Amino acid sequence: MAALRMSARSMKSPMSYCPAKPPASRLRRTLCPILSLVSLVLLLACLPARAFAVDWTVSGLSVSDNTVDAGDQVVFAVTVANVGSENAAATTLQFYWSTDGNLGPGDTLLCTATVPALAAGASNSVSQSCQIPLQLLALNRYLAFACVVSSSAESNTGNNCAPRISVYLNKIDWRVSDPSIDNNNILFSQTVTVTTIVENAGAAAAPATTYFDWTVRRPTPSDTSLDLDQTFTLSTTVENEGTGQAGATTLRFYWSRDADISTADTPLCTAGVSVPALAAGSGSSLGQDCAAPASQTIGPTYYVGACVATTAFEDETGNNCSGVAVSIVDYFDFSVLGTI
Repeated sequence: MAALRMSARSMKSPMSYCPAKPPASRLRRTLCPILSLVSLVLLLACLPARAFAVDWTVSGLSVSDNTVDAGDQVVFAVTVANVGSENAAATTLQFYWSTDGNLGPGDTLLCTATVPALAAGASNSVSQSCQIPLQLLALNRYLAFACVVSSSAESNTGNNCAPRISVYLNKIDWRVSDPSIDNNNILFSQTVTVTTIVENAGAAAAPATTYFDWTVRRPTPSDTSLDLDQTFTLSTTVENEGTGQAGATTLRFYWSRDADISTADTPLCTAGVSVPALAAGSGSSLGQDCAAPASQTIGPTYYVGACVATTAFEDETGNNCSGVAVSIVDYFDFSVLGTI
């Protein structure tokens, strides 16, 4: 370090290594710019490194009960800190539920919490009550994550999630045994009574067996005679015709050449519409502004439709799409010209 200390009098400009009037020597003319660059690099190396402006960290994730039933309410707690050198604006903390150790798009967002603005070096304890999903796979162990939404001024996002923790599920175990019939000698079309024993041998309480069934009603376009590239509104109703509650999902609108609407058709809008969780027998009216195709040459009649994304444990998926016909009014059919 002693070698790096130099007085203002002794510190020279990088260009001072070059004589005002360089000699004619070809070697010196070559070395002059090289020495200037090296001296500049050395001076920059003496400057202190700048810390990350805002740097969120999440640590100490815990849960009020790590053995749960489907649908339980639990409280997650975590510590969020700003270890950067500048103040951080308020942000959002997200709690996720995962079937494996890799946080990804297929994982479930359980709930969110607000993280207040934090000064540089400050921290805050955050706790939030979340509901365990109602529909779960037949797994005994799940993983919970907590991640803070990164700031636009944040340079280091690799520490925005707390280490995952394990949450164990009390499992339901239905068993059916000892079936019997009231008459062993029966005739065709005769009514008999069959008796059996149904029991739950698992550790979790078993609710009445239910199912859910997404249904999409025929969509209604704001205009059925469309110009090319015209913006119009598509509206429909999504219902749960099952006997149990259905979790949230997504509705998307499509453009088709036939009445058989499916997710393989051309998407009409850039993004889907969120469908909220629905109780048995309830529905939600949804709509979105979409644009008709900019150019079409196969005919004036098309179909617009809507499909709701199926979710795990859905009983029937054949009624998840529905469509209606529309026409393109400025379509030009060259076949009417005949031959010349």
